[in-house]
Amino acid sequence: MNPTFLILVHFHSHYHTVHVQKLHLRQPDENSLQKKNKNNLQDTQEERRSLESRLQAARTILRSQDEGLKHREEENRQVKSKLVERKPDSAT
Repeated sequence: MNPTFLILVHFHSHYHTVHVQKLHLRQPDENSLQKKNKNNLQDTQEERRSLESRLQAARTILRSQDEGLKHREEENRQVKSKLVERKPDSAT
């Protein structure tokens, strides 16, 4: 059983007053529920597309940074290799 109205009672102890408010409740009609659900679905789908786009951008940045790191590591290996090759033999 769903109530058709709700009574709100507010007590104000400082003023010793009581306010009574009667609110009429109405049952949501099927069309408004369907419209609300459709809007929620559309909002959710739009948010998903936005998040997927941001994720793809983050992945692209991560790949770029990873490639840059690999490139710098390779350059460091080459520099170290050249330094080892040029190092004079201290045993002679």
